[in-house]
Formats: sequence, structure tokens, C-alpha cells
Amino acid sequence: APVVTPMMGVGAIPYDHPLYLGTLGMHGRISAYSIIKEADLVIALGCKFSDRTYSPHTRVSQGCRIVHVDIDSTEFNKHDAMCVNILGDLRTVLDMMIEGLSGISSHPEWLAVAAGYRARCAQCKTDYDNTPILPQRIMHELNKFIDDDTIVTTDVGQNQMWAMHHLKIRRPRQFISSGSFGTMGFGLPSAIGAKCAFPEKKVVTVVGDGGLLMVMQELATAVAENLPVVICLINNGWLGMVRQLQELFWNKRYSGTKLGGNPDFVKLAEAFGAKGVTVEKPGDIEDAFRQAFASDKPFIVNILADPEEDMVPMLPPNPAIPLVRGRCTF
Repeated sequence: APVVTPMMGVGAIPYDHPLYLGTLGMHGRISAYSIIKEADLVIALGCKFSDRTYSPHTRVSQGCRIVHVDIDSTEFNKHDAMCVNILGDLRTVLDMMIEGLSGISSHPEWLAVAAGYRARCAQCKTDYDNTPILPQRIMHELNKFIDDDTIVTTDVGQNQMWAMHHLKIRRPRQFISSGSFGTMGFGLPSAIGAKCAFPEKKVVTVVGDGGLLMVMQELATAVAENLPVVICLINNGWLGMVRQLQELFWNKRYSGTKLGGNPDFVKLAEAFGAKGVTVEKPGDIEDAFRQAFASDKPFIVNILADPEEDMVPMLPPNPAIPLVRGRCTF
């Protein structure tokens, strides 16, 4: 059966699995929205049905049934569909489900629908040559360095959504982010923690300038403890996610979102004893990442990104407003 995940489920199934249609939610993939709308049965495993993932835009069709498995009963009944709730550990319940479903045949027509949606989403362009640099191109270049021995953490905001949407994650716990609370400043400290736990792995954090400014001092810890994490800084001079909302839904009445006093992030990193490089052209991104991953010190790749680029597609909070597609051609 086709599979979609919320952001916190990224890595539960490899990004290139033929049945995986991507993430569902406010900034998820249209392939995921589309397949959910056509489903007559959804098996939800450990999902919260939060407002960021499950909204009037992504609600299942009338008559669709839900089987919801969770270890926490307070997560049940957050939707209006017919459902069966199963309280239990996922591993135990899934073993029982698999045994009970043995001998059930697949539906080729349904799998063909899923394959069609996946193929359309695979045509998404990311290798833009624009200057200022587009975040899609940054993710395109970062993907060249991600393998099964790489851990990716993110901050919160547009940077988080770019990473969720575009990075090629293949295994569980390879993508670490702050869901629910959505805590800005999560990226760098979580990368330091991951590198401390797995010093043999490459660790990169995808952050924005707003979130990094909240925790930049943690570079002192990374240097002192010899934890050479890579910081992919999408530096657009704004609190981008809120700016995007103000642009799209508040007639560009910007308030409290422009970061007018940003430091020179590379010089600041060097003051802590770390290293860094500033990137202004898309053709220089790959070499900057190569330097960063080869470094024996924490390394910041300060990429000057287009402040006007929105993270799309986007499902507006107001269900009366249609999907914002932007560059998405699905």
C-alpha cells in the first residue's frame, strides 16, 4: 500500500521506496495530499493528527475509515472519520497485523495511481542557478553528501521545511527535528548531541539565521569537545516562515521579521575557534560543503539565500484559501 509520513516520521521508510509518496502536512508533498484524498482506508501508526499535518485541506474523504495505532490513548479521535483505535506498542501490533493480513493480495490499479503521483512529484526541479541562491539548490547540493552514515538535524522554520521536503533520507533517526513545540534554536544543539553520541558519523544541521542567532554560543561547546559538526546556514536575513505568512495573508505588512543586525557569521565562528566560508553563488556550494565535511573543526557554510523565496507548496491555515503552489508544478 502507498505510504505517507508526517515530518517526524521522515526516515521511517526510505525516500526512494517506490511506495513512499512523501510527507503530509502544511508544507508536504502534493503526491501525499492526493493519495490521502483518494484512500478508503488509512492505517495511522503513531500519528498525532495534529493541525500541522491533518487539516481541512488534508482530511480524508467521506466514507474513508481509519485504523489508528498508538501507545497513548490521548492521541485518539482527533478526526471525524469512522475509526478503530488500537492501544498498544507499534512493534507488537504490526507483527499481529502482518500475520493477520497474510495471503491478502495487492490492488494493481491502486498501486498504479500511487506510482503516477510519485512520478509527477519526482519531476520537482531543485538545481536552480539563480542568484541570490534559492534554498532548493542548497538542498540539491547537500544531498550529494548525505549517505547512510549521515545524521541531519534542523532548526525550525523555512529551513526545516526545505530539509523535510527535499533531503534524501533513507533510515530511521537519520532526520532529527523539533515537531510539536517547534523550538527555534534546536538545530545546532541537537547536532552537537548527535555528534557526541555518534562521533564516527557525519552530522550536519540545516538552520536559518534567526534560529542560529539564538544558540550561536553553543559553538564554544562544539569546539571545546572536539565535535566537528557542519552548519548549513540558509541566511536570508529574515524570520522567513513568519515573513512568508505576512506576505501571503497579511498584504505584506511585515512586522518583527526582518533581521537587520546580523553578524558576519564566519568571523563569529572563527572567534570561537571554528571554521567557515560564505557562499554567494550557486556554483560554489558543493565545494563549500566538501570543505565543511572534511574539516576537523565545527564548520559553518554561510549561504546567502534569496529572502523572497517562499517554502511551497503551502496549505493555508484558512481552508477557504486554496493551496499555494509557487514554483511547484505538480
